[in-house]
Amino acid sequence: MPATELKTELDERTQLAAKYPDWHLWVSSANRPWATRKGNIAPPLENIYAQDARWRMTVDADTWPELAIVLAQQTQLDTANTGRL
Repeated sequence: MPATELKTELDERTQLAAKYPDWHLWVSSANRPWATRKGNIAPPLENIYAQDARWRMTVDADTWPELAIVLAQQTQLDTANTGRL
């Protein structure tokens, strides 16, 4: 990976990590961005996962900008359905 491409990827990851501090961001062996929730987490709606199957503990995408979209969607779910203990 060229140095400028790596710098761009690191900048995107750093910005995303700052925007979503409740998520641990990482890169898989297939070089795809992933995010896993940090902390004591419970699915929304009184821990009944089946009531909102969109909620995820870990998410992935093909690029950092795509992961940003997924994290925004998860944040909306968290806001609508408070699931944190």
